[in-house]
Amino acid sequence: MLTETLRQLTFMLYLIGKIEDIPLLFEAKMDTSFDSRCGLDIELIFGKDKEKVKNYFRINKHENYDIVGCIEEYEQYEIRSPKEFIEGMNSYYGI
Repeated sequence: MLTETLRQLTFMLYLIGKIEDIPLLFEAKMDTSFDSRCGLDIELIFGKDKEKVKNYFRINKHENYDIVGCIEEYEQYEIRSPKEFIEGMNSYYGI
């Protein structure tokens, strides 16, 4: 279930910014629970540079998750820039 701890941990992974962690963020959002799917932000999967993430996973396809397909599906919607996402999360946590 979505807990504040899961939200904090996924945000920490996002801030660290290792592209290899994107599948963990994908799993947390899309494959943990209905609440996580709804409650965790899609920006986690986009990383700080979604084009770099897409290019990486075009070459290094994940065996279970279609990272590129997911990003391309959500690109059609209005999403926050990495700076806006980080500022929003920092505001949420009172930082």
